[in-house]
Amino acid sequence: MHFTVSSFRSRKIPAFLTAFAIAASSVSAMGIQPVHADGEGPVITVQPQDVEVKYPEGASFHVEVANPEDVASYEWEVYDQNSTLKLTNGSTIYTDTLVFPATAMDYPDLDCRCIITDKNGNKTVSEYGTLYVTNKEEYKTVLYVGEYAVNPGETFDISTTALGTGKVIFDKDGTNITLDNINIDTTNYVNDVLFANSLGLMLYRRHSIEPEYYFHLVGKNVIKNTFYDPEYNAAGIEFNSFFACSEDPNAPTVRIDGDGSLEMYGGSNIIYSDANIEIAAKVYGNSNSDIFSDGITCRNFILDSFGDLTLEVNGTGIFSHGDIRFLNGSKANITSRPARVSVGATTKNILYLPGSVYLNGAEVNIKGIADPERFLPYERYLATFCGIAMENDGGVNLDKSKLTIDIEALPSEEQFAVNFNGLVGGEDGSYLNLTNDSVLHINMNAPGILGTAGIYLPGAITVEKDCGLTVNVLASGEVFGIQCDKEFNVTDANVNVELKSDTDEAAYGIATGGTQIILNAPVYSVHSIAPNGVAFAADTGERGEEASAYEKDYTASFIKLGGKAAVTSPRKSEISVCGIPGYGSFIKAEVIYDSADTTKPATDVLIGVPGSSVPILPIVGVGAAIVLLACLYFFKRKKA
Repeated sequence: MHFTVSSFRSRKIPAFLTAFAIAASSVSAMGIQPVHADGEGPVITVQPQDVEVKYPEGASFHVEVANPEDVASYEWEVYDQNSTLKLTNGSTIYTDTLVFPATAMDYPDLDCRCIITDKNGNKTVSEYGTLYVTNKEEYKTVLYVGEYAVNPGETFDISTTALGTGKVIFDKDGTNITLDNINIDTTNYVNDVLFANSLGLMLYRRHSIEPEYYFHLVGKNVIKNTFYDPEYNAAGIEFNSFFACSEDPNAPTVRIDGDGSLEMYGGSNIIYSDANIEIAAKVYGNSNSDIFSDGITCRNFILDSFGDLTLEVNGTGIFSHGDIRFLNGSKANITSRPARVSVGATTKNILYLPGSVYLNGAEVNIKGIADPERFLPYERYLATFCGIAMENDGGVNLDKSKLTIDIEALPSEEQFAVNFNGLVGGEDGSYLNLTNDSVLHINMNAPGILGTAGIYLPGAITVEKDCGLTVNVLASGEVFGIQCDKEFNVTDANVNVELKSDTDEAAYGIATGGTQIILNAPVYSVHSIAPNGVAFAADTGERGEEASAYEKDYTASFIKLGGKAAVTSPRKSEISVCGIPGYGSFIKAEVIYDSADTTKPATDVLIGVPGSSVPILPIVGVGAAIVLLACLYFFKRKKA
């Protein structure tokens, strides 16, 4: 399976320009020809005036009538040099004064007019006043808090507005920002959300001049984005993509730290940036009800030591255009319950990246829930759903860490989804490494879902000393446990694979491009259960038009057991070849047979270290052991 990602946008269209395009699709262009009063409407005494500002300064337009007590309503329209947009929300758009709390670098010239209706239904349309931003080519670092702008060196008291409460302190160095118990609710906007610079927070800089920017959290900070547009919706926090183009490896890093917390709700993204995102605090993000949304989109992502991240989203949890790292003591809980997209089938990966995932002393729990109620009533389809998907030749690396991937499909009478994977790679180098007591659990509980696998990697899998790898799969059709096209290496570790097809079709437990298992103590084992299929197979690289069959006295070279490792079940095992169906031909694979039935491969294979579970017996001899057991029996009777 090969995954592709469209190239990362080197320049993200600002919120207000995107909004223009969306609104233009639903509102016909009306031009700027003046609309005259019908002779019966209100008499305008003060027309809107032109305004020139330097961003991020705000602006306002005002209209007055001769008899304001007779006015039933004011309605403002804005012409953006393309289409006329009827404003529909915001606290000033139905008043005699239209307010733009702040402007931005890419604002077009905006022509604003007001439609005034009296209590008898008669209308008068004002002249246009035009908003001009005169410094559009000037590079500035600006923090937008909702509609408002905060410059370096300023403190913004949100409680002075209807937006919410708390303070935002922007140090004069232009890199340090403190969020002090802020609470932002987008339902309290002054202007129409179409013209908001942000629906949460946006750090804006066309080209980054600093290698790092910092958001320091004090107390509890909350951002609620209750607006939603199916085509566009801003992030809870947006670190603007004008920091650097996506091809520049020297993208700045935005760090969120402090003793406080940050909660974000709603938006098409919880956090969006083309910078590197580093979190060293308690951060929580949640989607807006059942509406589609992603979690964090960024260049490289780092959850720093003792960072605590929880994401509950309806799409991708973390979409990195580089690597994802979880450092010592960090903990992440990422849950995705995909919602349908507006066009075509939905494909979602909870962690999605072209690079590598690193866990160093971390605990990460990935949970995916496929809900038919989010697809079937809308005639949509969930075409792919994966825990971790790597686009290129990156890998998943666990060191002193625990990773759990749990993918579940809720019951459905109709098929609504296919192609579920716990861990999947896209290129030849995609690999998995477990070192230093690391544990990876993958559970695919997907009844009725076709094309389900625990792990598929074109590269190698390495499970080192005292590590554990568990894969459980329940799905429909043929099911797959661990597949890797290169070597599967296990050294003094535990691997358990258990599969079941709810349609009783073949299961393939561990299928590799070559296996080496070295075990030196009875506490280690490799166990694979694959009903109706093949528990253990290694691809020899040969293909054929006909299925190859068991060969007596075959010498294995692709399945290698070292140390004290041996096949302990079936007890009379043999390694030989078998033809396994492939794409248009049969794969000649080495498999483990039960010598009592060589017509088909073994479906339950246990590789361990032979020997007694009571190691004292061969040392002290049978007689001494009998005496020891008698003594134990005597003391037990006496105690009773």
